[in-house]
Amino acid sequence: MEVVRKPEQVILILGKGDPIKGRKVVLELTGQLTQHVTNWIAEGKFPARYWLTLSLALRKHGYRMLPSVCGQEPPPAKPAKRARAS
Repeated sequence: MEVVRKPEQVILILGKGDPIKGRKVVLELTGQLTQHVTNWIAEGKFPARYWLTLSLALRKHGYRMLPSVCGQEPPPAKPAKRARAS
């Protein structure tokens, strides 16, 4: 499964290569206005609340979207537990 790293990729994949169709698909999935989608692309991320919706739509096309595309960062790695001295 290929990984999606940028909002522009989301638009092209969902529009099957056509950015105008891709924006329309994102508009339908999110229920937002055209200006919102334009702003998200300019900002380089979608709102976190749409990660699941967009991620599921991309999976239908064989892609996996990184959480960073929606401004989410993975949780920090937990430090390894040290073994107790006997």
